[in-house]
Amino acid sequence: MLPYLRSRIQATGPLTVAAYMKEALTNPRWGYYMKKEVFGRQGDFTTSPEISQTFGEVIGTWIVHQWRATGSAAPVRLIELGPGRGTLMSDMLRTMCQLGDIGPKLSVHMVEISPYMRHRQRTLLCSPKDNIDKASAEPRPDKEDSATGTGYEGAHEDHSDVGIEYQTRFGVPVSWYLSMEDVPPGNSLIVAHEFFDALPIHQFQHTEHGWREVLVDINEPVNSPDDKNPAPLRYVLSPKGTPALAYLEEFHKTSGRSNIEVCPMGGAVTQQICSRLVTDGGMALLVDYGEAAPRPNFTFRSFQQHSLHDELRDPGNVDLTADVDYSYVSYVANSHVQCFGPIPQGYFLHALGIAQRVKILQQKASNEQKKQLASGLQYLTSPKKMGMRFKVFVMTPKQCVAPPPFVLRTPGSD
Repeated sequence: MLPYLRSRIQATGPLTVAAYMKEALTNPRWGYYMKKEVFGRQGDFTTSPEISQTFGEVIGTWIVHQWRATGSAAPVRLIELGPGRGTLMSDMLRTMCQLGDIGPKLSVHMVEISPYMRHRQRTLLCSPKDNIDKASAEPRPDKEDSATGTGYEGAHEDHSDVGIEYQTRFGVPVSWYLSMEDVPPGNSLIVAHEFFDALPIHQFQHTEHGWREVLVDINEPVNSPDDKNPAPLRYVLSPKGTPALAYLEEFHKTSGRSNIEVCPMGGAVTQQICSRLVTDGGMALLVDYGEAAPRPNFTFRSFQQHSLHDELRDPGNVDLTADVDYSYVSYVANSHVQCFGPIPQGYFLHALGIAQRVKILQQKASNEQKKQLASGLQYLTSPKKMGMRFKVFVMTPKQCVAPPPFVLRTPGSD
C-alpha cells in the first residue's frame, strides 16, 4: 500500500488523517480489513465476543427484553454494523432463538464491506449445505495473493454475495449489505460493537495562526545519524484552513483546547441510525472505547500483534483506531431520538447478570473451562481491563422508556 499512498500524495498533496485512515483500513485491494484475519490471538487485537460467549449471550437477552418492552413489533431486523468474525452475532442469535417468541419474526442483516470478512462470517453463521448451494456467490480464490497468502487476489472487489438471503444454523435468514441504507425497512435492532472507533477522523491543532488541520505527507529522508530508521510518512500542518474545519466550527467548543479530533462519518452513520429508528422503531446499541466528552489529546493510534505501533508505518498491515467521542454522537442524535449513556461496559454487564450466567456455565464445566470463564468475566468487567475503558450507549425513539440498566443509578451519579 505504501507505494500507492506515496503516488497519491505526490499527485494531489498531503492527505487528511481521515483519508489516510480510510485508505489504510478499507482500500479495496490493500486495506487492512479487506484481505486477512485481524482478530484474536493470531491477529492484532481481541474483542469482547472473542473473550467470552457470555458477552453475546447477555447482549442477546437484553435485546429481546427491549423488543418485548417496546411492543414486540414484527418483522424484526437484527442489524450488526462491522460484524468482525461473526462471533457476537452467533452468540446473540443462539440466545435469542432459545428465548422463543422472537425467533420466527427475526431476520439478520450484516453490514460489512470486506468480502473476506463476509466469507468468514458466513462460514460461522450458516449451515455448510447453504454455503455449498450458494457457492457461486462466494469470493473466488482464482489464485493466491502472494502478499497475504489468503487466496483472495481478484476477490477484493467481489460483492456478488451482497443481498442474497442465506439461512443460519439457527433457522433465521441472514443477508449481507455494503451499507445500512440498503437493509429493508422494519423494526430495527441495531448493534455496533467496536465499529465507530474504526471510522475515519480529522485532526486539528491550534496554532498562533488559528486552527490548522493535521495532514499526512511523505517523509523526505534527511541524512541524520540520530534517525537510522525514519518512518516513510510524517505529520504536517495545513498552511491554511481546510474544508473539514467546518465540522470543528459546527460542534466542538474549542476554547482552551489545542488538539481536537472530529469524526464526520460517525455523525453520518448516527444520522442513518436515527432516521431508521424514527421511521421504523427499534433501538441501537453502541459498545466501544471512548468517553462522554472528547479527550484533551489526540487518540489516533495503531496496533500490531496486540501492541501499540507507529500509525504511519506499514499502512494496510496494522490496525488504526481512535476513541469514540460520545458527546458528538449525542449532539447529532439528540434532536431525533433519546440517548442513554455512555456507561461503563463493566457496570452494564454486571447489572444484566453476566456474573450469574458465568456461574451457571461453570456448574457443568471442566476445571480448565471454569478458569477460562472466570478469567473472561474479569477481563470484560474489571475497571483495569475492559470494564471502564469500553462504554455502552443506547438510542431509542423518543416515546420509549429508559432501558435497563440506564433506569438505575449509574456509578458516579451522586
